Amino acid sequence: MKKWRSLAGKHSMSGIVLSAVSVFVFFLSGCATESRYVNKNYNNAKKLYARGQYAEALDYYQKYMSNHPDNNLNEVVYYYMGRCYEETGEPGKAKIMFETLIEKYKEGYWVERAEEKLETY
Repeated sequence: MKKWRSLAGKHSMSGIVLSAVSVFVFFLSGCATESRYVNKNYNNAKKLYARGQYAEALDYYQKYMSNHPDNNLNEVVYYYMGRCYEETGEPGKAKIMFETLIEKYKEGYWVERAEEKLETY
């Protein structure tokens, strides 16, 4: 720290720049941690789903959704939560997930998949 002060000076422009860079790096490190956290829950859910461990996958999808209610992966998560509910014998909850997906996103690939699933009810 003393080295930085001697290089930048207490109130110099370079000191301000170094401070700004430090804050920016700190901010980015938090974003990277957040990204890894989001991906950890989502990736664990995908792996469990692929193995047919639907109840366990559902737990991770729910953790993901509760921590990130507005993330861009939510459209996919709603769909797979619906599929998990189907596979665990809870068609009423599955239907709610598919209907929520359609209501929130209106159109797109996952909306079409959800509409196809609802046709089977």
